Amino acid sequence: IIYSVLFIILCFKNLRLALLLTIFLLPSYLLRFNICGFPTTLLEISILSSFVVWFIKNHRSILKKKISFNKTPYPFGLEIILILAVSCAAMFVGGLNSSALGIFKAYFLEPVMFFALILNTFKGSKGLKQIIMALAYSTLVVSAFAVYQKITGQFIFNEFWANPENRRIVSFFGYPNAVALYLGPIIPLLAGLFFWQLKSKGGLKIFAEQLVLLSSIVLNILAIYFAKSKGAILALILSALLSIFFLLKKKWK
Repeated sequence: IIYSVLFIILCFKNLRLALLLTIFLLPSYLLRFNICGFPTTLLEISILSSFVVWFIKNHRSILKKKISFNKTPYPFGLEIILILAVSCAAMFVGGLNSSALGIFKAYFLEPVMFFALILNTFKGSKGLKQIIMALAYSTLVVSAFAVYQKITGQFIFNEFWANPENRRIVSFFGYPNAVALYLGPIIPLLAGLFFWQLKSKGGLKIFAEQLVLLSSIVLNILAIYFAKSKGAILALILSALLSIFFLLKKKWK
């Protein structure tokens, strides 16, 4: 309750900062609880609160907009409406139970809400950079804790994974592959921003950001390796090879 009240106040004061905090706290979906019998998570509270505040502050301009058929939908494109319609129908086919409803809101409804928030709050390369930096700080914490687990064996509550002979780290998650599922897709984004900023001249600020990005990339790769997630390792190798290919052979692109 305290978190919700403070977060809503932050949304009214600075919605951009509230969204960056939500991105930083993406693993907070692990903090689960019930409100009046309905299961929810801390991440869900953050997304719903942000969306409600954004809608309240911009409802007049939002309601005046028609469905856009352009490549940049505001706030929803036809494709997203179709995805929501099909997923909603699937929820009814699934029996309209708590599991079906939970999947619908966590995998479809809330991501669409968050998409609209990101699209209409962050603009241009500056906004994209802020989002990636928030992911860099988030993954830095997750991967640093994972490396600590690998070194010490502490906070791995599964005895089999904690065994030094076949140790697999879990960080804040419940199983090793979850670490790779979170860190894997973010590493290319961090690498892209890191190499893009090599040409930038921003003094100490750029240097500090580059240090955070590089530290996060290295620790993320180590965490995935220590999680022994072969699928994520293979995906990173292939993405790196494809990136190098397109960078060196632009005329073949």
